Amino acid sequence: MYSITKNIKRTSFLLIFIGIICLGFGFFESLSSHVSDKEIKYKVKEVYKKYNKEKGKTSLEDSLNLYQKMHDNLIFERDSIMRTNFVNSEGYSNWLTTLTKKKEFIEIKIDEFELNNSDVMLLILSEIEKDLNCHFTSAEIEKSKSEEDVYVATKHYFHAKAQRPWSSILWSNLFFLMVAVAAGLWWAIQYVARAGWSAMILRVPQAITSYIPYGGGIMLILIILAGLHWNHIYHWMDESLNNKYVVESSIEKDHPIYTNEEVYIDSSGEELVLADESLINKYVVESSLDLDYPIYTNEEVYIDSNGENLTLIKNLYYDSSVAESSYLKKNSHYDYIVANKSIYLNFPFFLLRSIIYILGWVWMISLMKKYSYNEDRLGGKKWYQKSFKVSVAFVLFLGLTSTTAAWDWVMSIDPHWFSTLFGWYSLASFFITACAFIAAITIYLMYKGHFKSLNNSHMHDFGRYLLAFSIFWTYLWFAQYMLIWYANIPEEVVYYQERYEFYKPLLLMTLAINFLAPFFLLMDRSAKRSKGTLLFVAILIIIGHAFDVFIMVMPGTMHSHWHFGYVEIGTFLGFLGFFILVVFTSLSKRQLVQKNHPMLGESKHHEILIH
Repeated sequence: MYSITKNIKRTSFLLIFIGIICLGFGFFESLSSHVSDKEIKYKVKEVYKKYNKEKGKTSLEDSLNLYQKMHDNLIFERDSIMRTNFVNSEGYSNWLTTLTKKKEFIEIKIDEFELNNSDVMLLILSEIEKDLNCHFTSAEIEKSKSEEDVYVATKHYFHAKAQRPWSSILWSNLFFLMVAVAAGLWWAIQYVARAGWSAMILRVPQAITSYIPYGGGIMLILIILAGLHWNHIYHWMDESLNNKYVVESSIEKDHPIYTNEEVYIDSSGEELVLADESLINKYVVESSLDLDYPIYTNEEVYIDSNGENLTLIKNLYYDSSVAESSYLKKNSHYDYIVANKSIYLNFPFFLLRSIIYILGWVWMISLMKKYSYNEDRLGGKKWYQKSFKVSVAFVLFLGLTSTTAAWDWVMSIDPHWFSTLFGWYSLASFFITACAFIAAITIYLMYKGHFKSLNNSHMHDFGRYLLAFSIFWTYLWFAQYMLIWYANIPEEVVYYQERYEFYKPLLLMTLAINFLAPFFLLMDRSAKRSKGTLLFVAILIIIGHAFDVFIMVMPGTMHSHWHFGYVEIGTFLGFLGFFILVVFTSLSKRQLVQKNHPMLGESKHHEILIH
């Protein structure tokens, strides 16, 4: 009978304490430095006006467009002449050459201006960094060409900072929850395969599954708080992304009113309709008058996405009576892709699915535990057969729910991205980590004098598990990456672009730890039979796949403003301490060996013969 030691308890509580302190500081830091979107917009507009010196650019671009048009017309004329019997003269060629040189001269001038404009943007961004105490990445600085770009970059920084502690909780809890679920899968597979070698150590994966109710409860709380908008991990829950229209009078409020209907009846019974843009905006961009959809605005200055200050004129169709009344207008935040996924990605259905996953896992695992305890207490093969049947059901249920849970809890963090292989890839990651935890805990208990009947052949089987599934995980990683890279579809490629641009060192390190280390360290037969080598590799795999889950979660929540500091490390250590406490407490409640398991004799005399 195993009893949890004081050292295990002290270490666990110390880690939990560290986690609470670090997470508390993370929340304090995010709340104390919070800047609202309104404050950001005001500051950006103020600084942008201070440095905005757009002079000469429009005339240069107009000249460029004129020369380009003349150039294209001359080429067309030349081609038309060449199709006749008339041979173009030397004068014509000289004329075309002169015009091309003028065009190139204008292009050089515009490049010089844009270089000067980049210097101005650097000054703007530097002042905003100083005034709001924020930081921009080199990619954000490079992409900032207009006031809107600066506003988005600044807003993104503060949003990411607010999500930091929540993202750390999701990363740590998801990791240990799914490892516990995968340990249940490992346990069930031993029954389904009628494996004999592992009969002595089944209490270890059984104990690891004890974390599922705790991790599942934390996961549900995190999802409910996301639905209440306490956090924005799953930004598809933002109402503004799913609705085409917004009530204009509510835009400046904390909670704007959104709708997909072109007619909206407010709380007072007033009927609001979609207003014509030409009636509610004072100005129109002069160069857009000949377009099918002219550009209207109420701002006295309009700068397009290229940073160009466009000429505005008064809108003759403006109607002050319509503009000052309540009406609907198009929602600029509307996301077509997210909105079309709302049948599946909506909060009530999302929460319902999560409850089904967790309750299903807890119920089936509790049945397997019940039959295991009854087998110890009452004996007979009846309970083994019942465990076999429940294990088959659990494997089938987990085969479906592990995939949909990966879609829901991880893949929906990046709602524009999708991969049909992602469910299997994530399950492979959690399964190999579960194998590593089972091996590490078993070897630890062997060092403490337990499992005296375990021999080098049992270690050899653990080594084969770790090596085989490390290779399997790598195969799935490469299969997903290679297919996305080869197809080169923008909405798929963006997933790896962001990770490669901002997480490259961590990404490469994860591949090295999760594939190269097990591959080279466990290739030799003697290494697989060594407890010390197996324990070292198991710990490496646990660390490596913790990084793998980090890369799954953080780019979608933190993007380029990610950290791996005291909040992330402290939170992970806190969850690790809680996980250890739950697992070893569970181990201490029952005998370490199922004494009436029908395969126990085979397990005690397990021997791998190599000829």
